[in-house]
Amino acid sequence: MRKITAVLFMLIVAGFTSLVLAQDVPEKKETSSFSGVIFMEYMQDLADDHAGVFAVNRVYLDWKRGFGDIFSVRVTTDALFERQGGSSSGTIDNNGYELLIKYAYLQAAPEIDPVKFTIQAGVIPTPAIALMNSLSGLRWIGNTYLGNSKVILQNKTIDSSADLGVTVSAEVMKIVTISGAVVKGEGYKKVQAENMVYGPSYYGLVSVNPLEHVYINGFYRYNETSTTTMMYYGGGLAWKDSIIKTGLNFVGVSYSNGTDTSGYFIEAWLNINFDSLIGMPVLGIGKAGYGNYEDAKQGIFGFGPGWQFNKYVQTVLYYELTYDDSAAEDHNLYVKVEAKF
Repeated sequence: MRKITAVLFMLIVAGFTSLVLAQDVPEKKETSSFSGVIFMEYMQDLADDHAGVFAVNRVYLDWKRGFGDIFSVRVTTDALFERQGGSSSGTIDNNGYELLIKYAYLQAAPEIDPVKFTIQAGVIPTPAIALMNSLSGLRWIGNTYLGNSKVILQNKTIDSSADLGVTVSAEVMKIVTISGAVVKGEGYKKVQAENMVYGPSYYGLVSVNPLEHVYINGFYRYNETSTTTMMYYGGGLAWKDSIIKTGLNFVGVSYSNGTDTSGYFIEAWLNINFDSLIGMPVLGIGKAGYGNYEDAKQGIFGFGPGWQFNKYVQTVLYYELTYDDSAAEDHNLYVKVEAKF
């Protein structure tokens, strides 16, 4: 851990040094933006005609304000659908929505050619999940399995998409990006918890863009408490342009709490917009994940055609198969919608 801490310290020193040197740059006027996005779906269990569910899964409201060329702030709220716990009588309470702060951070982005630094402090995006959702463009279909590993890794959660902490990244000549972060370790849903049950987490990420549209990525997370150690590590290859977004990741996972256990998963995605090829905004979407934890296997495979009405609204008819080697297969059909403003 000394090496990890030393690297993060060097990144922070470099970032703040560039911040001081950049103070002589004339500042631009303040800028502000407000936006939002809704993820909603209708799900039909193909094994039960009466098991249809409509849900508004997520509502994000995002406010950004820039102060000159260097400083900015961002606040994002997350309204998510949560099942409430059972009551004292043993009955299940009604489902409901929970409003959380997803992001709330101050950012400084100084630049000393050919290096651009980005420093964020507060409730920040975690590096690997933010990158994967950006490369795939499929957050409205579902989170990357780095953030939703429990569905393919025997209910093991290995990361959260946001957390309380500090991240520093350095982008060199728009080819190599190196990021390091230290966060509380419990995820943005528990940033106000007084006790750090999971202990701090350390992140490292390297993303190389050797050719236009090609990304080679490596990532790492280490988390340690008084009783448990958890680590994931992995890498992948991705392609992203205006027509095709596709990629593949391999992720290894290890736990130690007196007994060492381990596993791995593979995730892949395909997101095609045929508009520039056929003159119609038809989408072709697919996602797959396969996990093996202590020889217990799970997987998800989904695909479907979609339509992008404009830059604000898109929808897809999406078939999804989930399987577990200890349970029967599950087949579901979805109509998913993303609406932005």
